Amino acid sequence: MNLDKNLPALVMKNVEDNMGVITKYLKQTEDNALVFIIGETGSGKSCLAELEFPDALYPAAQQFEECDHISEMFTGFDVVIDDIFRFDADKVLECILAVHASGHKVLVTGQPSDHELCIGLMSRLPVGYRTMYVTLMGHQDLQEMSGDGKDKGNSETKTVLH
Repeated sequence: MNLDKNLPALVMKNVEDNMGVITKYLKQTEDNALVFIIGETGSGKSCLAELEFPDALYPAAQQFEECDHISEMFTGFDVVIDDIFRFDADKVLECILAVHASGHKVLVTGQPSDHELCIGLMSRLPVGYRTMYVTLMGHQDLQEMSGDGKDKGNSETKTVLH
């Protein structure tokens, strides 16, 4: 896929550094794959989500609040939960389980301040879930890198089997 060369440098760097790794993980993980992408505003979380799941549903937090049957509403689709802090954690868990039961994938984005929320959600998943946790490079990291021209490799990717 060709990237828009007019994207901000930070977004380009994070997409270039992480897209291949996420794509490979999703291809290798057939069952119960879940990706968390954590990064500050403007780091490319949404861009990565759109590139990885171009046809995914992006439910609004209000849809979750108003829905009594999340398992029916999101079954059969890849789902991106954008900005996890806006969503009820119990309903996010219900959505993840329903989407995975239908053979589809879930990607969750969040801010660095959402780290504990994401870890708490991962701890509630049934045994056997494979989770990829990607922490994107931030604006400060990019400035430091451009200052000396050396790539400090500040994006971090972890795959966890729960």
